[in-house]
Amino acid sequence: MPASQPTNLGATNPGTTNPRATNPGVRIVCIDAEHDGQRLDNFLLACFRHVPKGRVYRSVRSGEVRVNKGRARQDYRLRAGDMVRLPPLSQTVSAARDA
Repeated sequence: MPASQPTNLGATNPGTTNPRATNPGVRIVCIDAEHDGQRLDNFLLACFRHVPKGRVYRSVRSGEVRVNKGRARQDYRLRAGDMVRLPPLSQTVSAARDA
């Protein structure tokens, strides 16, 4: 499987929402050994291929994307076992297109 197209992203339960998250579209993903050492921005661009790069980088800068419950810079290198909070970026882009 190519690293640019992760299927389950190492999640213990892919595609499910975190019951403690305030927004139901938020996903918490556990990084596996396959994505160990990958930069956060490249990981996110692979997860959100249909979202413009600027929107992905803005979500990192604003703190929507978090690693281990804290803000992270886009050049952060992911480690196996890191927990990454993925916001529902696809819904935001779809709403902006419809408006």
